[in-house]
Amino acid sequence: MSSTRINSAQTKAACEARSRFFVDRFYPNTWAQQLALWERDMPRIASSLRRHTDRYSNFINLIASECLPSEAVLSASGSLFMSQTVEGERGSRWFPCTDAIDEIEDGISRSCETLFGLECASAQPHTATQANQAVMYALVEPGARVMSLSLSDGGHLSHGYANTLASSSYEIHPYHVAPDTGLIDYDALELHAKRLRPQMIITGSSTYPRAIDYKRVSSLCAELGSVHLADITHPAGMVCSGLHPAVDSADVVTLSLHKTMCGNRGGLICSKPEHGPAIRRAVFPGIQSAALPNMVLAKAISLLGATRCEFGDLQARIRSNAVALAEALVSLGHEVWTGGTDSHLVMLKAPAHLPALECEERLAGAGILSNRNLMPGDSKVGTGLRLGTIAVTQIGFAERDMRQTARTIDLALSDGADLSRAREDVAQLLDRVLCEARDGTTAR
Repeated sequence: MSSTRINSAQTKAACEARSRFFVDRFYPNTWAQQLALWERDMPRIASSLRRHTDRYSNFINLIASECLPSEAVLSASGSLFMSQTVEGERGSRWFPCTDAIDEIEDGISRSCETLFGLECASAQPHTATQANQAVMYALVEPGARVMSLSLSDGGHLSHGYANTLASSSYEIHPYHVAPDTGLIDYDALELHAKRLRPQMIITGSSTYPRAIDYKRVSSLCAELGSVHLADITHPAGMVCSGLHPAVDSADVVTLSLHKTMCGNRGGLICSKPEHGPAIRRAVFPGIQSAALPNMVLAKAISLLGATRCEFGDLQARIRSNAVALAEALVSLGHEVWTGGTDSHLVMLKAPAHLPALECEERLAGAGILSNRNLMPGDSKVGTGLRLGTIAVTQIGFAERDMRQTARTIDLALSDGADLSRAREDVAQLLDRVLCEARDGTTAR
């Protein structure tokens, strides 16, 4: 069934009321006004967007790569900056009258130094994948060796998985987690790296739930003369809040801002000063032409938001909610990769009686959004479900709500599951959380 279809156990009126409250509570000056405009001028599109709103108001959104950006970020993403053509970096533009975007990129540089201890090499990559491509294009010779975490052990496609640009351009050698612990085997990584002497070692992941020892890998790279690229796309918000290890020892850091940074979609590259010029040339004209100035503006606002005290408080709640979810699932007899988490990610092993795809569909039918993914030892068919706590924390979920969510997941994945009962549990939990948000007892 479609994950955005209104469930039969929830009345249409109740769902619509929840959606209206969500929009009015969190996006009164942006999404609410846009919906009103579209309903007047483009009712068919407005109907589709109303269904999209259901994802946030009528489902428990555990998609680990999604957040709820602020109204300021939403406004910037659709701002008049969208109409300007910008090519090249500050001081070397190919179009006139770029003073405003120059100032914004200067502000991004200051934010990067504050948050990550490195300069901003480029704020222009359209995605984190393009940021990774630009860094490799700039700093790795064609055909040279690159080490990255295996995809099934948590790595990302852009780090060199088969049939990607990286795998066709470089000699990719994966490193792995230890079979007995599920943790990155740093000793094996070091032995492998000293034998291969790769030009670059990439740290970072899409599903690995634990903190990464960036300093140890940076020391290894310094010994070997390799470049250390730390892709912190998932834990970036926790890194700059001091809840994950610092990354200032890395040569280059890449990230996107729509996960724990709670901002807009778009890539960012920070680096040590000596790598900046080559990276900027790799971004333009190397892998892309015009920047998206509206999204660069949104990145600036997202980064400024991350410098505020309340951002660190939010990151702490995101992590504590993930820990509570993992602990509750384990207590209910489920297998969780590494037995827990240090971040917003929880990797749940699909029960033996259910393929991961069916688990994902069952949870969607129950009103819980997740996505299937690879677990250690998997090849092409994933046996895991990736769960994340960013969006639910932003609407007010607390640890007790995550424990209730775990019980509903357990119900939905059990033999002979009663999905109608699970859907009722989800509706009641959302009603209570949103009611508390309305009353001001919780805040995003």
